[in-house]
Amino acid sequence: VLLSSVSIGVSILFSYTQGQIYGYMNWGKNRSVEEVSKIVPPEGRYWINNDTNQYLLSVYTGETYAPVEWKWNLDEWIPRRQNLKSLGEKRSFVFPVSSLDEFRSNLEEYGMGVIVFMESTIKNSYYPNQEYLDIFLEQDWIELEQRYTLQGVNIYIFNVK
Repeated sequence: VLLSSVSIGVSILFSYTQGQIYGYMNWGKNRSVEEVSKIVPPEGRYWINNDTNQYLLSVYTGETYAPVEWKWNLDEWIPRRQNLKSLGEKRSFVFPVSSLDEFRSNLEEYGMGVIVFMESTIKNSYYPNQEYLDIFLEQDWIELEQRYTLQGVNIYIFNVK
């Protein structure tokens, strides 16, 4: 009984300090992905710096694209492997900003006209590439269109010129 109580206590403590309870308290249900889905562009391709809920966001936005071999590669012996197809077109992209020139080139290559940039307002919690926000705001090849504030996050929508 003591071991079970300690185990349950540790599980709750972890969830409260780093897990689902922590996420819910700081960013809302599913990191407010339903609200984010109303902010991202309804059409066209866009880059977003939030890879945490990318697939859930795709469900909310109606994006039907999913790679056939998403997480694991299928073995060669699987029959009709070559007949598997992805439906729809990929609209949301997540890749690192290693340099601005390379990032800009990737945006052009994949035909993305919008940048959805998320900035955490929670102390010691960061979204990927969040440190580039000030640099993005200074660029002349992108233009800040709108800024939104949700629970624990600021969202900036940039148009690529």
